[in-house]
Amino acid sequence: MNFSKLIPAELSARTQPPPPPPSPELSDEDGIDEIPDILPPDELIVFENPEKRPKQRAGPDEFMPYRDARVMLSAMPGSGKRSMILNIVFRIWPRPRAIHVVHSDPDTIEYNELHKLSNERRAVPVNVYSPADFPDLDAIANPVNGPPLRRKRIHDVTDGAAGDEDEPEFDPDIGPSVVIIDECPKSLLGKTGAERMERLINQGATHLDTIVLCSLQSMVNVPLDARRGFNHFALWKHADKFVNKWAADKIGISGDTLADLFEFCESKYDCIWIDAESPDWRFRRNFIEQITFVPKV
Repeated sequence: MNFSKLIPAELSARTQPPPPPPSPELSDEDGIDEIPDILPPDELIVFENPEKRPKQRAGPDEFMPYRDARVMLSAMPGSGKRSMILNIVFRIWPRPRAIHVVHSDPDTIEYNELHKLSNERRAVPVNVYSPADFPDLDAIANPVNGPPLRRKRIHDVTDGAAGDEDEPEFDPDIGPSVVIIDECPKSLLGKTGAERMERLINQGATHLDTIVLCSLQSMVNVPLDARRGFNHFALWKHADKFVNKWAADKIGISGDTLADLFEFCESKYDCIWIDAESPDWRFRRNFIEQITFVPKV
C-alpha cells in the first residue's frame, strides 16, 4: 500500500491529527508491518487479523468453498443433502484436522463413510454429538484424538510481556476442521446448543479454520442469529412454493430468480448453490457446475 501521499497543506491546523505518541521498537518477529506516523487522509489501511487464516479454498478445485465457509443445505427428505456433504468433505485437501458431527440421532451410522478419510499418514477423528451436547469452540480447536490448533503467545509490544490471548499457528499440512450439523432444529438445540451454534457460525469458523455444513429440511428451523452468518446456500426445489420464496428472500434474491435457477436442475437430486463470497461462482448447480445467469431486475 502506498503511504507516500501527504495531507494537503490547505487543511487547517484544527483538522490536523495530533502528533502520535512515540512508537515502540518493533521487530519482524512481532508480525507487524511499519505503520506511518500520519495515516493518509484518503486511503484506508487493511489491518490483518492475526487470528484469521489467509483466505484459502478447502481443496485444489476452483469450485471448493473457502476453509471458513458456512454452508446451509435446505431440502425435503430424500433429496441428497447428506451425499452433497460427503462430496464436499471428501474433496477437502489436505485432509481435515477433525470432523465433528452434530446429529439429532447421536447413534447414527449415516456418516460412517467419513472414517475412510483416515490413511497411514494420519487418522482423521470423527466425533459425534447430540444437539444438546453441541461442541463449544474449545472442543473445535482441540479435538478429541486430533491435532490441536497450535497456538503461539501474542506479546504485548508495549513492554514485551506475554499477553493474555493466543493466536492460531496454522499448519499447512492439515486441512480445516469440519462441523456437520444434521437436522438439529431450534427445538432440539436448546438454549446452550443454540448459543454455541451461533458462536461457531459467527466467530469460530473464521477464527478457528473451520468449515460448517448445516443440513436441515427448512431454513426456518435455524436459530436466527446463526442463520444470518451463513454465506453459502444449497437449495433444492421444495414442493411448497412459499418455502422457496421465503428462502430466496432470506438470501437476497427474488423468488422469480430462484424459480428460474431451478430450471437448470435436471433431477430431484440436483440443487442450486448460491455463493455469497465468489462473484464468478455465485450461481452453480450442485456446487461444482458454474451457471452463467443474469438475474431478473
